[in-house]
This record gives sequence, structure tokens and C-alpha cells, in this order.
Amino acid sequence: MRRAILALGVLGCAPILGGDPARVDAPRVLAVRSEPAEARPGDAVTLRALVASPDGETRTPSWSWCAATRPTAENRVAAEACLAGRRDALAALGTAEALDAVLPSDACALFGSEPAPAAPGEPPRRAVDPDPTGGYHQPVRVDLSEGEAALGRVRLTCALPDAPAEVARRFAAERRPNANPRVLSLGLEGLTIVVGWDAADAESYLRYERSTATLEVRREVLRVDVYASGATVGAVNVEAGRATAPVTLDGDGPPRVWAVLRDDRGGVDWAVLEVPAR
Repeated sequence: MRRAILALGVLGCAPILGGDPARVDAPRVLAVRSEPAEARPGDAVTLRALVASPDGETRTPSWSWCAATRPTAENRVAAEACLAGRRDALAALGTAEALDAVLPSDACALFGSEPAPAAPGEPPRRAVDPDPTGGYHQPVRVDLSEGEAALGRVRLTCALPDAPAEVARRFAAERRPNANPRVLSLGLEGLTIVVGWDAADAESYLRYERSTATLEVRREVLRVDVYASGATVGAVNVEAGRATAPVTLDGDGPPRVWAVLRDDRGGVDWAVLEVPAR
């Protein structure tokens, strides 16, 4: 059976193979959250996955760190070997709904601003390029027993690459690690799904501009994705602290709705709603 690997987080989701991407017709990982949302190599984090299923039954995922670097020329969230599930590219963490894990000590070398050591006989490796927010991420793979898999990412606190000493000192003193946004409400008003959150959760942050060796103050962008089983979700309209989406119910059982709130630095939160059958 052909299978899609979803890349979850600030890059969004890879296209679903066939059908409506907002419709949940089979068990599927919709989001991965780390608490805290950003950490240093060697720090402890708690990982959770939002696993949606049309039958409402709980699925317990299996977790692995991606342990293989991707070639710098590849524009992927993780190495092809990790996407393919090769054992030599994965470090198994265990099976749990919520899993306590320790970020690999070499995460900033493999996936961040510190160039990884070159293999014998190979030229020196250059550091990974940061994402548009100036950040780096440790990929994590989530597998379900049905054979579905997804990739999440944990934002890393790594040193600034090639920054002047004064800029590096200011960044270390003033930077604020990312925090997860919070979904405050999820409900149904007539046939409209309504999601609410605190607009102040769009945090300001420092971004290092390497071309000018300066620090810029940016503000996060928040995004909402809405999914449903037993229903069809229309286009999501986002305002400050609120999102709405029309929904058409199938009437073949109690529909379920999942709302995922993401910031563009990798923070995630979600809420789940079971809609009474009509």
C-alpha cells in the first residue's frame, strides 16, 4: 500500500495522497508537540502526538529521533533514510501517548548551526541552514500500528553561526525560547466551527540576519488547521484570536473535529470536539 509521510510543524503538512486533506477517514497523526517548545541538546522534553481516528479509539504511537543528517543540497525536513524508516537512521524512544525524552547531545551538530564532523576522507561539512525564523529543529518520527507515520520537529537552542561577539552576547542575553500557543476554545455555532486563542501568543523574537550580522525583532505568525471525521470542512477564515470554518455533517455517526494551532517557530497546541449527531 502506498503511504504518505506527513511533515508536521512550521513547514506544514506534506500533501495527503488523494481525497480531502481536512477529512479524517483513517487513523492519522495531525500534529506533534514538544513541552517545552524549544530546548537545548541534552535537555529533557515531553513529546505528545495528536492522533485522530474516525472511530474515536485511542492509538498509541511509537517514537524515534531521526539520527541521520540530510545532504545540505536536499530541501527536506529530514534525511531520506529517516523518511523511509531505515533502522540505521532512527534512535528508538519508546511507545507512549506522552513520552519523556532527552534531546540528543549532538543535535546542534547534526541539525543546527554547528557543522558535524566529517567522515574520514570526506571534505568538511557545513552547518545546516536555519529556517526562515532563524531556527533549527531536531526531527522526530511518529509511527502508528496501522503503518501510518509522520515527522514532527523540536526547536533547538543552538549558537548563532558566525556572529560577531557583541551580537552573540546580546542574543544570548535577550533571546526568549519559543513557547507553545494555546487553544482556548473550540465549538460549533450552527454549522460553523469556531476556534479561539489568545492573540498575544504570537510572540516577538530575535532573528539573526547573517548577511548583515545584525539582530532583527520579528513577530510570530499563527496558523490554524481544522480537520474532521464524518464531516466536510470548508475554508478556514482567520482573524485576531479567532478562526471560523463552515462544516457539512454527514449524519453517519458523531462527527469529530480537531483544531491545530501552530506558530511559525514550531510551537503547537490543539483541541478536540465531538459534535452531537443530527
